[in-house]
Amino acid sequence: NLAVSLALMGKKVSILDQDFDGASIPKMLGIEGKRLTIGDDGIIPIEGPYGIQVISMGSILKSEEVLTWYHVMRRGATEEFLSHVAYGERDYLLIDLPPGTSSDSMNIMQFIPKLDGAIVITIPSSVSQNVAKKAGLLCNKAKVKVFGVIENMSGFICPHCGKKSNILSSGGGIKLAKELNVPFLGRIPLDARLSRLTDKGKPFAGAFPKGAASIALKRIAANLDRELNSKNYLSRGESI
Repeated sequence: NLAVSLALMGKKVSILDQDFDGASIPKMLGIEGKRLTIGDDGIIPIEGPYGIQVISMGSILKSEEVLTWYHVMRRGATEEFLSHVAYGERDYLLIDLPPGTSSDSMNIMQFIPKLDGAIVITIPSSVSQNVAKKAGLLCNKAKVKVFGVIENMSGFICPHCGKKSNILSSGGGIKLAKELNVPFLGRIPLDARLSRLTDKGKPFAGAFPKGAASIALKRIAANLDRELNSKNYLSRGESI
């Protein structure tokens, strides 16, 4: 949905689904069943809604296939998806990593030494914060800029009365941001429609642009784009 928010701003966006054990991006974007192909310049990404390119193991393995991913295999797949894919000229490459500090995170940081930055996502619970904090600390050690923290599943807004209920408590995102000494980017509330649309492969941010979750994502995407296009980044002379 963050990718969709950026795409709705007119950005050319690609997603690398780095969650090899549970690749879900193809289903969420309604391109499940489509398979990656090879062209003259390498692997051709699958185009999803809003022109978003997707590279995912979910577009290679069938849903009933089970593959045990050992470290060497994971590293090899990451290298292939970064080096041998014909992305073309894009504004953003969003990389969806599994939670924690797995070798997948380290592989990305090693293969993209000039990574622009990372976003740490947590839900309000302390359990989630502990895992997310380790990911943030890993970024610090690798000298990868953390743009900030997003608190997902932050309260539930009743579709009938509009009242907000903090089912999973609240404030965990701000607490984590303070501990990591990074900005708090915003809260994304629970919305039953988001879950239903995700199962149907229809991005919520595009289907309900006036929903509270979509508005929060739009604000986060705009702030992220503004920072990446600031003088600090453009002065480096690198593509974003």
